[in-house]
Parts: sequence; C-alpha cells; structure tokens
Amino acid sequence: MYNAEPHIKYGIESHTATLTITSPRKKNAFTHKMYVEFNQYMREAQSNPNVRYILIRGDGDVFSAGNDIEDFTSISNSASSESFASRDVAGVDSVFTLHETSKPVIAAVAGPAVGWGATMLLLCDFILVADTARIMFVFAKLGLMPEAASTFLLAQSIGRHRAKNILMRGGTISAHQAVEYGLALEMVPVHDLYDRANAFINELDTVSYPSQLAIKSMINANFEPIEERIMNEFRMLGELVLREDTQKGFQEFLNKSGSH
Repeated sequence: MYNAEPHIKYGIESHTATLTITSPRKKNAFTHKMYVEFNQYMREAQSNPNVRYILIRGDGDVFSAGNDIEDFTSISNSASSESFASRDVAGVDSVFTLHETSKPVIAAVAGPAVGWGATMLLLCDFILVADTARIMFVFAKLGLMPEAASTFLLAQSIGRHRAKNILMRGGTISAHQAVEYGLALEMVPVHDLYDRANAFINELDTVSYPSQLAIKSMINANFEPIEERIMNEFRMLGELVLREDTQKGFQEFLNKSGSH
C-alpha cells in the first residue's frame, strides 16, 4: 500500500541504495521525521558492504521544496540560536551525514530543488538534472543564511562572484545554467532522468571502486575544515531565524499557502 505520509523511501538494487524524498502534498519538503529517516538510511547505506553508490532523488517530477516551513517554524520557535549549530538537531546531522559518507553520491534532480533541496546537492559527488530542474537558493528572500557550507561550496563550484550574485539575491539556477556553470554533469529530458541516473551509475561501476573511493577522499580533503564552515552557517542561520521580521515572513508564507 502506498504511504501518503511524508517519508524517505529506501531501497537497494544491485550495488545502489536509492533514497527517494517523498512528501507529495508539499512538493517533497523535509519534515523533522524525514531528516531522521534520511540520516538513518544514509548511515545504513554507508555501512552496508553490498552498497557502492547512493542515489538521491525526489518522488515524481519534483526533487524537494527544502524544509517544510510549517514543521520548521514549530521547532524553531522554541529554539535558541546556538541550538541550530548542534548535531543533535536532525537537520544539522543530515548535512554532516551526507558530507561524511565515503561512497559516491549521485543526485537526480527534476523540477524545483529549493533551500535544503538545493544546498544538499553541493555535498553530492555527481548531479544529473532534468530539463525541468530549477535549483533555488531562496534563503536571502526569507531573511535566512544558506546552510550546508554552501557559501563555500557554491563559490568553489561556479565561481565566487557568480555565487554571490545567486546567494545574495535569492536566485535560481536553471537546468541549462547548472550544466553551463559546471554544477551538473548533464541535462536530460525529464522522462529520461531516472533511467539515465541508473545508467550513469552502471557506467561508474565499470571502473575500479577502490580507486573511486580514494579519489573522492583526496578531492574532498581540499575542502577541510568544512565542518567549521557548516557550524558557523548554522549559528548565523539560528540568529536570523529568531529575528522578528523573519518570523513574520514565515507566518505570511504559511497564511498565503493556506497551511493555517
């Protein structure tokens, strides 16, 4: 029976673990429960000797709308700014869990990837986009700080000035731009995306896996100490979330979307 509740679908086929972000009523937005499940399944895939690759995708033709704003505000209202920078918070732990996995992570992006749905891509090793993909760094429009070391990783991926233009204006990267900027490897028609992602993984699997793990670890070593950047961003995010004007903006969003 189909589970209509927001959740992370998890399955293993051949050497690939697939995590499917599933919250159909809210464009695959993450709830607290989904962060917990995401962390559980990422660790399970990391520890499973039969899993070589991890594929992250959204359910249907949407990747993820990021945080479920209603769920996020209910938690953040009782939080302090320092508590945002703790691995005891499931959303913070998700950033580290994704960053720390040694196995190659592939993201297949269709439709909007908003907020955390955008920043998590920067922690993946390979990004494939559908022609419908829109990678949306909306944080500044909500009075927020982007998380997941994205102030560093996006600049590394597409250049410092381009990253400032996108992050400081709350901008969007289209599918075409993602490939042009070197953020995504390739763009395919939306109906071919998941087949292409699986084919790409099969291509990876023809190459020495120990070599791939060693290469990933050495390339990622160039980004140390990324953990400090992640925590600093979360501290600043906590300060911004607790501002009265930010809370007012959240409430206006919820009223407009009919969540209340």
